Amino acid sequence: MPGSIAKYVINYSSGITGDLTVIVDAADEGGRKVFAQRSQLIDRSGGMQINQLIVRRFVCDGERVLILSEKTESTIAGQHSSVDFDYRENSVMMADPQSIARTGTTWSQAFRNVVNNPGQPPSRSKDLTIINFEVGGPAEVTTSVGAFKAVKITRKIGENSTVDYYVPGLGLVKRQAKEGTSWELKEYSGLKAMG
Repeated sequence: MPGSIAKYVINYSSGITGDLTVIVDAADEGGRKVFAQRSQLIDRSGGMQINQLIVRRFVCDGERVLILSEKTESTIAGQHSSVDFDYRENSVMMADPQSIARTGTTWSQAFRNVVNNPGQPPSRSKDLTIINFEVGGPAEVTTSVGAFKAVKITRKIGENSTVDYYVPGLGLVKRQAKEGTSWELKEYSGLKAMG
């Protein structure tokens, strides 16, 4: 939702804690509405000394959300780098509401990344990274901002999996990675949970 802000606390499996602020804007690009999601991650525990900006661009295709591009700029312990994610055309970020309502619905997206380190030529991955999504069905989820009726969606990259909980009208409210990292919505504005 353009103008919306969502704030999360991220607890890494290493014990480090970060704050993530997500802001969404929209613009007309060549006759189509493009949504830009800017996410700012700041390490609040001092463990990684990280400051990261992630910019993702999306469009709606009917009731599906397609991801167009992603760029991550990171400064970790004073070292700067950036990564561009080159998504395959028609990469679905979120399926349509009717599909999400069906347990077992699957979709995928794929990308190659280009790592840019200062003083070095860009390094493009040769292999596609494929992310597979599967709807796990409805779930009750509780966060510091309330209890919600959500949809459980599992994301897998190879053997690594993450369980996300999405609430219609609000978006991601909770995330739990297999390796122990977790996200939780702690504050939001310009959004309203539906249903």
